[in-house]
Amino acid sequence: MAIGAGSAAAGASTAGEAVTTFGKTFAKDFAMTAKDNFLQQFTGWNQGGLFCRFMKGFGLYGQAKEHYDIWTDDEKSTWEKIKASGMSLILDVFAAKGATTVCFPTGTKVHTQWGLADIEKLEIGVPVLTYNEETGEQEYKKVKKVMRRMTRRMCALELSNGSTIEVTPEHRFFSNGEWTPIEELNVNDTLQLKDNSIVVIENKIIFPTFVEVYNLEIEDNENYYVTEEGVLVHNGYKDKPKNSPDPKKWKEKGGTIKVSDDGKVWEYTDWEGNTVKYKDGYPDFSPYERQRVDIDMKGNRTSDFTEANNKAPKGKKLPENTWHHNENGTTMQEVPTDIHRRFTHRGGVSIKKK
Repeated sequence: MAIGAGSAAAGASTAGEAVTTFGKTFAKDFAMTAKDNFLQQFTGWNQGGLFCRFMKGFGLYGQAKEHYDIWTDDEKSTWEKIKASGMSLILDVFAAKGATTVCFPTGTKVHTQWGLADIEKLEIGVPVLTYNEETGEQEYKKVKKVMRRMTRRMCALELSNGSTIEVTPEHRFFSNGEWTPIEELNVNDTLQLKDNSIVVIENKIIFPTFVEVYNLEIEDNENYYVTEEGVLVHNGYKDKPKNSPDPKKWKEKGGTIKVSDDGKVWEYTDWEGNTVKYKDGYPDFSPYERQRVDIDMKGNRTSDFTEANNKAPKGKKLPENTWHHNENGTTMQEVPTDIHRRFTHRGGVSIKKK
């Protein structure tokens, strides 16, 4: 019995140490995340500006300020801070790290052919004002789809013309001739308006929340104008994978494209039902692969193809196939030539030539 009790005590001690170790690790990671989150909300904000009005208007300012004071108080222990902030803050902080939807909240005004309309009230077929990047002209294009989802992170902007905008931080705005996520823009950066004039960002804040947001899929052009003043915004995610098929032309041929919520995976399906996923910018041809082999890749197609044919486990590639240079810099994949050609891409050759 004494031995059993001793073993149990030892086990309890070991378990207790494991819990303590986990607690310390979690506490340290959470403390850094939470402190950074609230510092981000207040850093660079003009006192008495949009933040105060915005947060007070929603009854949130006092709550957010209280959390900020808690997490910047170096005299409190981590567990005291967690206890003071509560479980809702834990959920908000960690959810905010993964929220990457690109949308606007209820009530956001969109410019249509018949005047301003709330984004959540738009329907398929309604013509909205867009910008044709090829011609430089504005034109009305029909809404193809109204998308709705939830987000735990939002960005509030105050502009030099007195207007305010709420949007998910990853949403891209037209600034200095290019599309840039709003979270990457700073105070004093400019945004383009529908009359081709510019407006300056005077204040910006990113804050945790949990709200329903909306976005639009537009016919042909991938943008529209929001707020009464008409700020030009994109309707999509980050740029398509480099050298991948042009989305507009792809869809005109009957193909479809799906993009993951974080924008890292683009799934192209052609008009014959073939699908290739582009992960982190590179195509995954493995579903169509006949064989693969590792070689001393030089980035020269002739020499690399020769070495691949000589070392391939199934022998030389078939006449209707080609060798794909995988982005890892060593692997050659035998895939159908028509698939390889249709799903344009960058691969190992472009990397080797850098």
